[in-house]
Amino acid sequence: MTVSQSLITWLETNPNVDVDTSVNTDLLAAQALAMALYKTPQANVIPFVNGDRDITGYYHFLIRERANQESARQGNQAWLEALEAWVYARQRARDLPDMGAGRTCSRVFIANTFYLASAENDEAVYQLTLGIEYTEKAA
Repeated sequence: MTVSQSLITWLETNPNVDVDTSVNTDLLAAQALAMALYKTPQANVIPFVNGDRDITGYYHFLIRERANQESARQGNQAWLEALEAWVYARQRARDLPDMGAGRTCSRVFIANTFYLASAENDEAVYQLTLGIEYTEKAA
């Protein structure tokens, strides 16, 4: 399982994520409601003598929503605030992504809070950045 897929599976356990809308990998669909997770080119890696590595990776979570009315935009912000609160609550409860064999997640956090990335045709794309810290065992 990829790190991205473990994060997606974890995010989809959030009760506010629409069960009929999957979180795509590296592709945000053109229609509202769409969600995607993109890996960023940034990672912090600490190698150990035994070959293990502590890694901090960063992933952009994007969501396309309707934004043609003020109430819709306020609702979008409320949803994203709830998502951020859910991430913090899962961290405090130590309910972290299952990364499969060879990797152990120690932390998921909001690296950059949500913001409006783009808006057009009565739709808006919001983005936030998730950070994930994990240990990868040597092969």
